[in-house]
Amino acid sequence: MNSVISVTEARKRFFEIIDWAKNTEGEIVIEKNGQPAVVISGAKPVVTQKDKKKILANFRKVMSKFPQETPLFQTKEWRNKESKYLKNLSEGKLRGE
Repeated sequence: MNSVISVTEARKRFFEIIDWAKNTEGEIVIEKNGQPAVVISGAKPVVTQKDKKKILANFRKVMSKFPQETPLFQTKEWRNKESKYLKNLSEGKLRGE
C-alpha cells in the first residue's frame, strides 16, 4: 500500500487501511485536494505508571525465588586461576608452558 493516498481512495479502502495500520508500524498520509490532511498509523499500547509498577513488582517476586549467585570474577576458582596466570606472566611464561 502506498504511504500517500487520496481521500477518495481512502474512502474506498477504509477497512483495508485500518487493518494495514493495525498490523504494521507504518503510516498512511491521506491527501485532500493535493494537500496532506490526515495521517493514519496503528495505535501503540499505552502502559500506565500503575501497569509499570505491577510489572516490576511481579518481576521482583519471580526473581526473589532464585538464589543469588556469586559473579564469576568473585569465585575462589577464578581468583586462583588469575593469580596463577599473573605469576606465570611475571615469570615470562606464556599460557600452557
